[in-house]
Amino acid sequence: MNTLQKYISELLDFNNMGITKKVCIFLFIVLGLAFFYQNHVLSQSTLSPLDATLQSNTYVSFREDLNGQSVSKYAVVDSNSNVQVNTLYTATSPVVVNPAEMVKDSRGKVHFSVQYADFFFNWASMRIFYQKEGSTAQEIIPFQYGNGMSFNFNGFLPWRQKMIMDSSNVPYVLAGGRTYTNGQITGFRIEISKRLTTGWTPSTVVFQTTTFTPMAEIAASFDKNSNIHVFYQLFTNPNCISITCPRSTYELVFDRSFNVISNNQIITFNGLAPEANTFKPITNMKSSRESYLAFLSIPNTGASNYNVAFATSKNSWSQQTLATSVVSPGSTFSTSLDMESIGQELNVVASEKNIPANTARILTIKSRNHGSNWITNTLLSSTTSQYRDIFMETKNLGTAKELNIAYTESNFGDIPQVAFSKLNLMRVKSSGVQTNNLVYQNPLGSGLMIGDLLVV
Repeated sequence: MNTLQKYISELLDFNNMGITKKVCIFLFIVLGLAFFYQNHVLSQSTLSPLDATLQSNTYVSFREDLNGQSVSKYAVVDSNSNVQVNTLYTATSPVVVNPAEMVKDSRGKVHFSVQYADFFFNWASMRIFYQKEGSTAQEIIPFQYGNGMSFNFNGFLPWRQKMIMDSSNVPYVLAGGRTYTNGQITGFRIEISKRLTTGWTPSTVVFQTTTFTPMAEIAASFDKNSNIHVFYQLFTNPNCISITCPRSTYELVFDRSFNVISNNQIITFNGLAPEANTFKPITNMKSSRESYLAFLSIPNTGASNYNVAFATSKNSWSQQTLATSVVSPGSTFSTSLDMESIGQELNVVASEKNIPANTARILTIKSRNHGSNWITNTLLSSTTSQYRDIFMETKNLGTAKELNIAYTESNFGDIPQVAFSKLNLMRVKSSGVQTNNLVYQNPLGSGLMIGDLLVV
């Protein structure tokens, strides 16, 4: 009998072998069965990576109006499209509350900043507060708020606010707004505060003008060196501040100690639509010198067309048109956008309306070479509905990706802005599988305004 035959014979003689050999054979069999189950049984019973359900929650903040009340809320939509709606703040007229800004920390907790005020009379009531998910505490952020009524106001009146989170889970809130003397506009200011373990720091003024220069929009992001890039807009002519008037966009850069590094004008174009989410900058996390800007512009003073436009510092901020809404003055423009960067890919999502063609669409516009070339895809098209307040974020898990898009909806022919009473969430998987769910509908048919979207 050769050595192999002898070894097999001993294996088969299980009853007479020693305990050590029995244990080894038992472990060998168990490991073999586990390997078979993982590589054969599971592969046959589960979805492919492209179609696998990504276990995540999508947060959407929004504002609605109900019987003289203005309410700031947020909805949480889980992977099975179950919805939970939570209230952050309720204001009674004439006080108005805006939808929340949101950021997430590395532990998956969501942080909110909310602005409210009596915008009509008592401007001294203006406040911006911070709240963390799971807590009911609302911390007033110590900006340098002014005093007085609308006709005799003095000091700083925040008009826009933006929250960002650094790599150490420290939230920052920026406020951009106007300065007044006895009810008259005297300039524009940007302040910033951050939350340390001891609380919020007194706000720091990082930019201020001393002439009448109304502000339009403000946005912010970090670069790879943890410097803060703030993008803001000023009307170029103080005597022309309507939606069709020219405005300039500036890029203000400062470090985390709020020391200003640079402040440069980057692009000038005619105004934005009076709608939400029309201005989105991104700073390349691999190159502190490369930034991107998606925005809405009006190519003519008649406001009959709205362009979804793009510009980048890589191309000297030369404007590109990615899509165009063909509308008419006085109509609901139903044009908005958002943009994100994933690796080498830029993603723009936009709502577009074409009145002559009686069509409204939601588009994705992608570039894999930093904006040199673009590919457009229609996700949703309708002759009965129109869309706005577009927000987007991609859930990325290896080869599995899921695009989350929140937007509001109204009937195609509706003109009043308050008609957008439906809040929807679209999810698009890498394989192309698409779902569209109604998240919330105002019970009175009043309009909703989305503030932000996060995937956690």
